Amino acid sequence: TSLETVITLCIGLKLPPILSYALINKAGFTLKNTETHLAYRFLLDACYSYSIFECNEILEAQNIPPLGYVE
Repeated sequence: TSLETVITLCIGLKLPPILSYALINKAGFTLKNTETHLAYRFLLDACYSYSIFECNEILEAQNIPPLGYVE
């Protein structure tokens, strides 16, 4: 399991931020202050009700690889 998998799961389930961060911590991960992790924080805090497709558009606009499986 990777951090990206956990983030994808949180967004896919539309978990509120407090539950997302709890799941990330329980999975043994922490978000750092990198550009990618800051983008993940933004999605978890402000876009958790968005679809994975909408979140991936936000990531791709920042030149960050999309979450989940992309054909």
